[in-house]
Amino acid sequence: MKSTLIEDETFNSGRYSSEELKQLSKNIDLYCKDKDLQDRFDIFNYTGKNRIKKRNTIEFYSYMCKGLNRRKISVYNAAHRMCLGHTKKGQFTKEEIEKLIKLHEINGNNWVKIGIDMGRNGRSVQNKMDAMQNSKIYNSGKWNEKECTNFLEAIAECKGNNVSYSDMPWDDIILKVKTRSIEQCKNHWVQSVIVQTRKWNPIKNYRLIKRIYKQKPVHQFSIDWKLIEKKFKYKYQIPFLQRKFKFMKSQSKCTKKSTDFQEQLVYIMLYVKS
Repeated sequence: MKSTLIEDETFNSGRYSSEELKQLSKNIDLYCKDKDLQDRFDIFNYTGKNRIKKRNTIEFYSYMCKGLNRRKISVYNAAHRMCLGHTKKGQFTKEEIEKLIKLHEINGNNWVKIGIDMGRNGRSVQNKMDAMQNSKIYNSGKWNEKECTNFLEAIAECKGNNVSYSDMPWDDIILKVKTRSIEQCKNHWVQSVIVQTRKWNPIKNYRLIKRIYKQKPVHQFSIDWKLIEKKFKYKYQIPFLQRKFKFMKSQSKCTKKSTDFQEQLVYIMLYVKS
C-alpha cells in the first residue's frame, strides 16, 4: 500500500506545461500516423464495441504517455481536449439550431462528429435534437383537462399494482396520455400531483364538498369545477379535485344511503367531519 502511494506522488499534477503539451501533441500525431488515422478526432470518434476493436487500450496509453510523467486518466483527458477541443455550454442560439439541423441531415446520428463541428459535447447535441423532434410530436405548455385526466388514470392503474415511482412504467403512461413525452410526464407528476397532494389536508376535503353542495347540482356531471377551482388559494387542477371527490364519495358509501345527489353530498360532509 505504501509503495503505491509513493509512486502516485511521483506524478506531476496541475496544468500542463508548454513542453508537456508539445510532447502530447507529438504523441498524438505519431499515433495517428501509425494507425492510418486521417484526423485527430478519429481517435475518439467511436464508442462501445467499435471502440474496443479500433483502439487497444494498452497500446493507446503507451503512445500517449510517452515522455509524460502524468497519470493515465490525466493524459487521456488532456488528449481528449486536444483532439476534440473545449466544448460550449448553455442554451443553443438560433444559428446553432440551424447548423445542427443541417449537420444532422449530412451526418445522420453521428453525434460525436456533429458535436465537434459545433464545438459542443456530443451528448448535449443529441439531447437538443431529441427535444426538437419531440416538440413536433408532443404538446408543450400547460396541460389541458383531457391530458390531466388521462395521466391520473394511468397513474391510478400503476398505483393499484403497488408500483413505486422509481418503477413507474412511463412508456405505458405516455401511451395513455398520448400528447406528452416521458420527461413531461415525470415533471408533471413531481410538480403537480405530488406537490398538490402535500398541500392538501382533511379541512380542504370538507371545503371541497361544501362548495359543491352550495352549487346545488342535480348530479355530479352538473358540478361547475372551474368555479370550485378558482375558490381555492392554491390552483389545484380540476382532475385532482375530481379525484378527491370520487374518493370521498366511494368511502362514504352515500350512493347506498340515498339516490338524491344533494342528500349524498350531506352524507359525504358528515363522513368527512367524523
